[in-house]
Amino acid sequence: MKGNGLFHDYGLGVSKYIICFFIVFLFFSSSLLVQGMFKPINIGISSPRVAEQDVWSDGSFSGMWINDETEGSFSGVLSLGRSSFQGSFHGTVISDTGQTIGTMNGFFYKYTVVGSIKDNLQKIEWFFGSLEYDETSFTATIQLINGESVSCHGVYESSFLPPLTGDYSVGVKTLHLIDSSREEWFSDDPTDVRELMVRIWYPSVEIDPLYRIDYMDETTFRWLKDQSPIPLLSIPLTAHTYIRPHSYEQAVVYRDAAPFPVLLFSHGYDGVDAIYSSFIEDMVSHGYIVVSINHPYVAGITVFPDGKIIEIAPVPIGNVSEFFTRSLRTVIDDVFFVLDELMILNEVDEQLSGCFDFSKVGMYGHSFGGAATVVCCFEDDRFKAGLTLDGVVYDELITGDIPKPLLLLLAEGRINNQETLDLFEKISTDAYMVGVLGSTHYGYTDVGVLLSHLLPTIPQKLLGFGTIDAKHMVNITRAIGLAFFDVYLKGMDKQILFDVFSFYDEVVVQSK
Repeated sequence: MKGNGLFHDYGLGVSKYIICFFIVFLFFSSSLLVQGMFKPINIGISSPRVAEQDVWSDGSFSGMWINDETEGSFSGVLSLGRSSFQGSFHGTVISDTGQTIGTMNGFFYKYTVVGSIKDNLQKIEWFFGSLEYDETSFTATIQLINGESVSCHGVYESSFLPPLTGDYSVGVKTLHLIDSSREEWFSDDPTDVRELMVRIWYPSVEIDPLYRIDYMDETTFRWLKDQSPIPLLSIPLTAHTYIRPHSYEQAVVYRDAAPFPVLLFSHGYDGVDAIYSSFIEDMVSHGYIVVSINHPYVAGITVFPDGKIIEIAPVPIGNVSEFFTRSLRTVIDDVFFVLDELMILNEVDEQLSGCFDFSKVGMYGHSFGGAATVVCCFEDDRFKAGLTLDGVVYDELITGDIPKPLLLLLAEGRINNQETLDLFEKISTDAYMVGVLGSTHYGYTDVGVLLSHLLPTIPQKLLGFGTIDAKHMVNITRAIGLAFFDVYLKGMDKQILFDVFSFYDEVVVQSK
């Protein structure tokens, strides 16, 4: 790949595995990447603490049917294939009296649907039909093999990303922040000051489906494609709209439940915040504000509103350790600056003022962002708790005991890592070292779940995502993160955290 080519233990992010993702995208899906037919809304998982089923649905649908003689309703779930306009469905057919007529199963591809209905006597009736749809609704004309014609209409949603498990919808506000007090040491221009792109993800009561955010912008998508060692010319630049997050711009904040606890999120080195959407959106759906930062020159790419693009800084040939320590210091100072700006915004912003509870501030991050989380909790009393997603350790920045609750969530390869053990000993209050057997460093991103759609027949272990199922890994990470912050920011009973630990067989815990 292009760039510095270093894959060592400085807390580097996920670029090489995103490369695999886009190569797979080319091989299997390039001819199918067009505007999809489904739209995401919150469908939830049965338990707010743990996902009892690892195979979540990729969407849902419901509606009404009518033929010449009778009518009724139907509802069901979707399982997407390698694109958002192909997959399978399973549902229930209901009569106008509310009685179950039978179950339906089938497949859809673009504007065509084929399937069967099995009635209560196990009789099967096959059907085929055509679809029409817009952003949120659909109509279908179905022809049964027995000659009957049925008209259907309804609403639908879908996403490659896991469904939200909380009660809130998710709104997003994007900010371009400038810290004029800091010179940009990564830049050769002495007049440059530090600039950041920040997204505020907040609980919402009202959304407009037309404002669903893209998974990432076109420029970031182009950059990711360019990381591949081979050209990916057949992947359209509109493919970043394909993944369909659960978040919406211009959404109305849920003021009746405000103010909300605040979490800062920091991505891994050579990463971007978008690839952690699974772990950000779900936290927000449970009543948190999450503020994610794209750190220029540390992120793989940062795109500013005026079109300026900053890619990751090249690593110098000498003084590599010093370079990464200074880079981490920059990330930490970014976090402090953003938190300062949020406190001002809470007083003056027309949309979000009064919605931040700064007595309940936490932080979480992956890899390099995990290292920053620990230091922020060590240095700044505003942070009450921190969670690291396989965070690396920069011990030289931790010069004393850490008086904040910390949970170190670890990939299997870091369980009993000496640096992590040393860090654990420095935590002077509640501390947890939590390993997930079968996991890898890159499992703490969305990419494994995306690959489960795009490369379902190839073992994910071959792509660097360990032996644990990608969906199961997301469930574990989200459940542990939610329980931890519910305990230490919302004051819930500590037992809920240990209940989550004990639920998952793959989880090993050391606590104090």
